[in-house]
Amino acid sequence: MCDGPIRLPEGESPLAASAMSATTAAGRMRDSTHLPLGRAEQWVVHHVALTHVMESRDPNRPGSPPPWWAVEVATKLERDQPSFTCYEGWRLIDALRSYADEPETPAEDVAAALAITDRLETAFDSPPMATTD
Repeated sequence: MCDGPIRLPEGESPLAASAMSATTAAGRMRDSTHLPLGRAEQWVVHHVALTHVMESRDPNRPGSPPPWWAVEVATKLERDQPSFTCYEGWRLIDALRSYADEPETPAEDVAAALAITDRLETAFDSPPMATTD
């Protein structure tokens, strides 16, 4: 559940968190929630996370960091630890919906993405709130 705000430093937007290291950003998030995933579902989530990492590469800005949440999600799945923070969960919901809406996404992946989205919405009843101190 997403009960309570995520505290970010003054002047820092939640989207600016993508410039933080995964460790620092994850340390600011609430506890993780385990989400059991089948092998095909793990593949879909991993694919979506890696797609976000790869698409974040900007040839005009070498060394710009990828979205930390996507790196964290992929790393957790590679370690067979599908536990996500509320922030990661809601970013995944958005990413999985987008993936399911793409015309070239295979029907099996669409079904998996939507099933995972439903379970994430149940696990995290509301998006995280960000506040500044």
